[in-house]
Amino acid sequence: MEMGNYQIKESSLIQQKSSEQKQIDNIKKMSQKQESNNSDKELKKAISDFSAVFLKMMFKSMRSTLPENKYLDDGYAKEVFTEMMDKEVSKLGSGQSTFKNLNKVMFEQLSQK
Repeated sequence: MEMGNYQIKESSLIQQKSSEQKQIDNIKKMSQKQESNNSDKELKKAISDFSAVFLKMMFKSMRSTLPENKYLDDGYAKEVFTEMMDKEVSKLGSGQSTFKNLNKVMFEQLSQK
């Protein structure tokens, strides 16, 4: 029974890492080729994705500093929900004013020829 949960958790983490790796690969590709206005839009999307991944990792790190709650069951469902919530909040957060400024600076840096 416990081995099944471990395998499900492991496959979930592998899928998460692969999606984050794809986003990082997109950023690398965009920084290497910049030909037209279309590539500028793609670069802005890649930078926004990067900011979202950064925020998600920041939330995960902040959450890891909290002490464990021994009175409530922290099961797999809570972990999955927390991951999904962090992903959506980080997408929304990357569009906020602070990260828009960061995105603008990264865009200017990466679009230099």
